[in-house]
Amino acid sequence: NFEQRFNDLRKLNKFTDCSFKINDCIINCHKLVLAAASPVFEAMFYGVLAETSIVKISDINVNIFEYFIDFVYTGNIDLKQFTRIEDILDLFYCGQKYMINNLKQFCIHHLLVNFDQFNVLKIIDIAFNMDLDEIVLTFQLILKHLRVFKNNCGNILLDSDFHLSKTCLSFIVQNSLNEEYVDNILCLVYAWCIIECEQNNLNINTNNLDIILNDLPLSLDFYNKIIERNLILDEKKIIENNFHWIFCQPIQYKARRPFLIGDEMQFTTNLSTNRFTILKSIFINGRLIPHTLINIDSFNHCYNENISIIIANKFKSQTICYKRQHIITNVEFNSNIEIKLEQNIILFPHTSYSITIEWDNDSLGYEYARNTFANYAKFKEFQINFDSENLLIYEQGSILNGIICDYL
Repeated sequence: NFEQRFNDLRKLNKFTDCSFKINDCIINCHKLVLAAASPVFEAMFYGVLAETSIVKISDINVNIFEYFIDFVYTGNIDLKQFTRIEDILDLFYCGQKYMINNLKQFCIHHLLVNFDQFNVLKIIDIAFNMDLDEIVLTFQLILKHLRVFKNNCGNILLDSDFHLSKTCLSFIVQNSLNEEYVDNILCLVYAWCIIECEQNNLNINTNNLDIILNDLPLSLDFYNKIIERNLILDEKKIIENNFHWIFCQPIQYKARRPFLIGDEMQFTTNLSTNRFTILKSIFINGRLIPHTLINIDSFNHCYNENISIIIANKFKSQTICYKRQHIITNVEFNSNIEIKLEQNIILFPHTSYSITIEWDNDSLGYEYARNTFANYAKFKEFQINFDSENLLIYEQGSILNGIICDYL
């Protein structure tokens, strides 16, 4: 066809009358063909200030520019040959710079067909830093769609091999403050700070996270949200997000000496995860049948449990994110007890949470089973650590024996 014939003439350097220089490489072209395809080239070669010398290109690499010129001549390009997102965005940049809308449409369509949740943030970040506003706007809408349908941006960032630039993160935050799913953006910022700590070989703790947060160009309103908010989800959001609850229980190794109410009135253990997690319920060992019973047959094998559950974020100086009294009726002795939290809580990854169980005076003298468990429970890439660094818990055993949760 004629288009391919013109391009062949270009590659053979026949009748060419203009040149582009990229580093040490010279690409020869035909002014008329370029001007017919692009108003930018038309002004460049036939305008009042027409170029008469070699045009130097400093913002596009030579391989991408060759593909771009091929498209200008033929109107076709096979984007499937490109495996890197960066190359597609570089081609889009060429289309934007030289006002060739067909190339831009090809690139957007290719990105939309081939994106997944793990490269959306990367596309936004690169496009943002290249001032590709159409790409940024398109994939911001996709990111919002992912946030609406449960996909947690924080876990997406933690699971990817890409890290957002500081400027792009701030841009995403500022454009999401008034959205209903702002909790998801809070998780994204928290995950970003965790990765910053890891990349700078810093311990993941309150001081270092606060230093990184303070260095972000965020509004005071958002800074207060991420520092002070406990991220407790209401029942409406639970229904909307349609979580898939998982029962996570570590392997039990051996029984330990029972926990006697009176020696202590509360039991505390720690919990952490490697993903943003929704905590729905905790399971504890139930009360043991009193060994002082004389007539077991007349004994009521059920009792009413009256305990308080306190969950605190240890990274935030024991900031309490849940504190409720739970009364559970008709609990069987020697059983497991599921304590359903009245509010489902977001647990941040790599953050230690203390779980405290308190009894009232009516429980004095009763014993609760304790066991030594494995340090963690795992479900695919999701892992929960059950106080793995607490030597006392390991030696004396734990009352907490599992949780019901979902990772975002």
